[in-house]
Amino acid sequence: MKPLLVLLAALMLGQHVQAAPANIQDSFLTGFKGPFPTLGGYAGTEISSTVPLLYQNDWDVNYLGKAADDWSSKCIDMVYKANEFQAKVVNFMVTMYWVDANYDGTVDNYCHKIRWGEGCPKVNKLAIDRFRFGLQWCLAKAVELGLDIAITPHLDDGLEMGGWRNALVFDPLVKYGNFSYYDVMLRPIAQALNAVITPDTQVMLAMQGEMSATVVRYPRSWTSLVSRLKNDIVTLRDDADQLMPNLKVGGVLMDLVDPTQYLTLLPEAMKAVNSQFNKTAIVELYNTVDLIGISSYAALKPAFKLDDLEDAIWQFDEELKQFGPNLKDLIHNQGKALILSEYGVGGGVHQNGSVPAKTAAEAAQFPFFGIWGSYSPAIDPWNTTAPEDKHIEVRDWRRRFYKETSRWLMDGGGSRYRVDGLYLWSLASWDVQAIHYASSSSEGSYRDPIIAATITQHNKYVHSPYRRRAHRRRTLKRV
Repeated sequence: MKPLLVLLAALMLGQHVQAAPANIQDSFLTGFKGPFPTLGGYAGTEISSTVPLLYQNDWDVNYLGKAADDWSSKCIDMVYKANEFQAKVVNFMVTMYWVDANYDGTVDNYCHKIRWGEGCPKVNKLAIDRFRFGLQWCLAKAVELGLDIAITPHLDDGLEMGGWRNALVFDPLVKYGNFSYYDVMLRPIAQALNAVITPDTQVMLAMQGEMSATVVRYPRSWTSLVSRLKNDIVTLRDDADQLMPNLKVGGVLMDLVDPTQYLTLLPEAMKAVNSQFNKTAIVELYNTVDLIGISSYAALKPAFKLDDLEDAIWQFDEELKQFGPNLKDLIHNQGKALILSEYGVGGGVHQNGSVPAKTAAEAAQFPFFGIWGSYSPAIDPWNTTAPEDKHIEVRDWRRRFYKETSRWLMDGGGSRYRVDGLYLWSLASWDVQAIHYASSSSEGSYRDPIIAATITQHNKYVHSPYRRRAHRRRTLKRV
């Protein structure tokens, strides 16, 4: 079987495969329309930051001893960094781990990692409570700063054997070991939200991120979680009636590497597996949710046009049709919000995370590859710390990429699809704002001051009263 068809089989059948780059995938979102002014036809779409939470010591809190509510954590520190860029939404990417002890592509149990480089002990009630408590304090800080909240949960391979979440087959309501995915991930998130949000807080809670196989295999379970999560978030709250309008749910999923070849082969390949999917239930799921999230890493040309930034959405749209739903109908006729849940360019050319792009063409071709590890100029593909008077092709191209992204979002997306939210991927060499603590060191950081200023000015303008008035006079018609 050709490599591309192996990838397709893994996606459709949920087979166990080695980790591979996913340049378009989807996430199930629970959220609200409030923070997205494009839904009202007023203004453009902001560029939001992501707070990555990978380990227990990312959300563990430390009491500073100065006041009753004086707590600190790495998560809280990252919220402060994200707040510098004038966005109204901050996205929390929270991570738990699965264990597939017999390598059959299914979950045997869930585990959690204390910190980088350590093992992955089985999740227990104490670990779940600790996760909920730490996340609660961090979300409380975001609410205190007046931010709206997006949450995108991830599952990673606890054995670090190259397992790929997008091909993982599991039912979110079934207990593997002593706990279900709902137990270890979704319920504690909902409880943390319940404790801190106000009637003014808009929430975009993803039920999962980049886990395609589980969604197409268990659509009814995911559909049932939509109302359950809303009820979890407002339970025992006196202001539940005020909170509920701000709670909506959504989802999606998929993967593409070579989209041209992939989309050519997909219809024929689907014929062999169509009978394995309940397409009626998949359509029902998409009709039930309110938000649809996509990881946006489509390959580009160095001299790309604005509408090329829609390619990841178009690729997903074409793939989704094979399962029944129609993305344009969902967002243009049914009013679902479309979110780019991961966005950016990594500056790598290989999935091993250690080979930097040398040219703009390479950086554009492989936005889903980057360089992993704590920041060091020796591994920085962008040469961020180089003098400004020095011409560096990849750095100049990255700056153009974000400048054009800003132009694209001024009208809430391109000619084919409205984009209601965009969350930057704030890890490793993708982290253009240096939100994550490993993105900076005594030697410098991945933060590019030119791009940081572009993002800040973009968000200021998008949210300005003048911008809202001006945009009301001209509406982009999408076909």
